[in-house]
Amino acid sequence: MTDKPLVTLLIPVYNSPDLFCALESVRKQTYRPLQFILINDCSLNFDEQRVRTYFAAPEKDFTFLLLQNEKNLGTVRSLNRGLALADGKYIFNLASDDAFFDENVLADWVAAFEQTDFDLLTARRAVYDRSLEKVLTVLPTEKAITRIKSASGQELFEYLAKENQVSGACTAWRAESLRGLGLFDEHYRLIEDYPAYLKLLREGGKIGFFDRIVVRYRSGGGSAEGQSVSEDFAHDFIEIFQREIIPYVKKPLLAKARIARWKKSVRFDRWYNREREKSANSKSKLCALRIMYGAYHPTRSARTILSSIQRLNKHKPKLED
Repeated sequence: MTDKPLVTLLIPVYNSPDLFCALESVRKQTYRPLQFILINDCSLNFDEQRVRTYFAAPEKDFTFLLLQNEKNLGTVRSLNRGLALADGKYIFNLASDDAFFDENVLADWVAAFEQTDFDLLTARRAVYDRSLEKVLTVLPTEKAITRIKSASGQELFEYLAKENQVSGACTAWRAESLRGLGLFDEHYRLIEDYPAYLKLLREGGKIGFFDRIVVRYRSGGGSAEGQSVSEDFAHDFIEIFQREIIPYVKKPLLAKARIARWKKSVRFDRWYNREREKSANSKSKLCALRIMYGAYHPTRSARTILSSIQRLNKHKPKLED
């Protein structure tokens, strides 16, 4: 028997080619007791037998549960299905294409929780390339960390309403706090974390910062050139502004203007992708399109150029032990 609290780790899976990298980082965690729940959301390429074999050997204070959705439910409902069976005092999520930064992440994270009364603790993530070999940057920024640490609940709500700086990829919950919110809001399909943070802050909850890199995060999300957000994600994001932000912020007109700009950006990205596919055999048209993309998204383009320079110079930000 151990006097350490049980923790629950959830990984929702949908067509994840890098799943076993994530699973290896879970198996290497030194913290026990650990309840690990994997939820397969009707993946086309899910190797159930291989996964079960991977965790077949009995291990002290480690339990593994595999849930198979009968139909595709989306991230929110899949996580809630796992949470209904979660017995841990703390809830940790890991994306199926990421990996824990080292073997002591959960042990250190639990120790930090035990010393505070925060409802959730967010941390640093090291952003890697798609191969998870080269570090591109470490997030959140120092400015964002300062705001998370020092802002009052209302101030932090207003700050996150402008831009979510609390990534679900590196955030863990106190189980009783998450249950107090009624788990994740199933009005949304893919985005579980952002509306939960906003609701928590509106209800007087507290968000803390754990000053440590906890995950190796694969880059290449919806903000990358040539990619656009899915219909489901766009629907969720617009609904978050309409339901969780605009009715509660001090300046709702500015929030409405932000979501209007975001909608315009999504429409541009989809047009750009269509035109790029049509112009695949024309170097001149592709060059013109890239110039238009750079003019429309100067910040994204600057980040892309900076990342390229870092890779060429084999530069890596200094990572904390």
